[in-house]
Amino acid sequence: MARTRAADFEEKQRGLLDKAAEVFADLGMEKASMAQIATHSQVSKALLYHYYPSKDALIFAIIITHLEELEAAIEEADDPTLPPQQRACAGWSARCWSAIAARTTSTRCS
Repeated sequence: MARTRAADFEEKQRGLLDKAAEVFADLGMEKASMAQIATHSQVSKALLYHYYPSKDALIFAIIITHLEELEAAIEEADDPTLPPQQRACAGWSARCWSAIAARTTSTRCS
């Protein structure tokens, strides 16, 4: 019989992604192990493998989640009434813009 999903499946899944991202940031993707991620997440390896069958699947899920959040933020910030340069800049946070502005001096959003 197939194992059913918990009522808080998505919440637990997101918590595991966040904890895994912390481990990957600290150790790097190559050195981080599923055992270390499980320990940092305070779950068993079996439970981690229930949510993600491999480290690659976990990394892929983190990337997809971040891209979906970025896309949603850009869509929310988009204002078609703005001039093109301001419209392009509207999706960037002040922190991101500061990092970009430090690398280039050609065009600035205001």
